[in-house]
Amino acid sequence: MKLLRIEIASFRPESADAYPVAEKDRKALEKAVLTDPVALVEYWSVDTDYDGAVHRPSAVFTREKGVLNTVFEKTGKEFGRISVRAFDAFGNSANRDMRL
Repeated sequence: MKLLRIEIASFRPESADAYPVAEKDRKALEKAVLTDPVALVEYWSVDTDYDGAVHRPSAVFTREKGVLNTVFEKTGKEFGRISVRAFDAFGNSANRDMRL
């Protein structure tokens, strides 16, 4: 058996303009994200059998009482294509898919 372990270590949109905050608050937001790279992630999911078109999560992790589980583990004989998606508090998303 093999162990698949995925950890969300950071989340950043493509530009700081992705956050709809006043200019005066932007520096504080950027500092918070540097301190805790997953601070703004509200939920993320993993599709362990990704077909390349539709993300069908086999696991979903949501922030509960301010805490987000950032690690996914699964055992199996082998793994093919994996898709990971994360969404922040502002509705921005990040996707990553990989073949193992």
